[in-house]
Amino acid sequence: MKYLEFAKRYDLHVIIDEIYMLSVFDESITFHSVLSMKTLPDRNRTHVIWGTSKDFGISGFRFGVLYTHNKEVASAVSAFSFLHSISGIAQHKLCQLLQNTEWIDKVYLPTYRFRLWKAHKYVTAKLKSLEIPFHNRSSGLYVWINLKKYLDPCTFEEEQLLYRRFLDHKLLLSCGKAYMCKEPGWFRLVFADELPRLKLAMRRFCDVLKEQKQDLRVKQLELPASQPVTCSGTP
Repeated sequence: MKYLEFAKRYDLHVIIDEIYMLSVFDESITFHSVLSMKTLPDRNRTHVIWGTSKDFGISGFRFGVLYTHNKEVASAVSAFSFLHSISGIAQHKLCQLLQNTEWIDKVYLPTYRFRLWKAHKYVTAKLKSLEIPFHNRSSGLYVWINLKKYLDPCTFEEEQLLYRRFLDHKLLLSCGKAYMCKEPGWFRLVFADELPRLKLAMRRFCDVLKEQKQDLRVKQLELPASQPVTCSGTP
C-alpha cells in the first residue's frame, strides 16, 4: 500500500508481477493479490501481470496476462502483441486448461504444491547441513543462497568463476549479478524438480564446493602473511 500511495503521489504506474501466485506451498500462508484490496490509491495506474510459465510449468507456450483498468495501456499492449501472439493451438489448449477449474483446484494444485514443499524441504535441509545461508520463503521455485565464503577475493569476477565451475560439473545456477544483486556471492538455486534429480544435483553441488574450498586453502597458503583475505558485507 505504501508503494501504491507513493506512486499515486508522483503519478507513477505500478506493475505488480504475480507470476508465482499459485506456487505457495506452505498451507499456513495464503496468497493475496493486489486486486483483492478493497481500495486502490490509483486504480487506473495499477496493473497486474501473470502467466502460466511458473505455476503450470509451460514456459514454452509464451503465454502472459495483463489485468488493467487503463484503456490506453490495454490498447498499447494489444497493438504490441499483434506481432507477438501465441499460436491458435496453444491458445485453444490453454483455454481448455484454465476452464477446467475443478481439476486445477482438486487435483493439480494440491499435487503441485506438495511436490514443491517436498523438494524445498530436501534442498533447504542440505543447505543447512552445509551451513550455507539462504533466504527461506514458502513459495516460488528457487531459493537464494549465499556462497560468498567460497569466494577469494569476494568479487563478481570470482562469482563468475564459481558459476563456471558449477557449469563444468553440469549444474546451472544463476548468478546474483544477473539479477542486479549488489553483493557478490549470491546464487539462485532452483529446486522445482523430482527428488532423484535433486539428489544428483546436490551431490554435484557438494563436489563443487569441496573443490572450491580446497582451492581456497591452497590460495591462502600461498598468500604472504601481510595480505589477509576478507569478504564482508550484508545482503
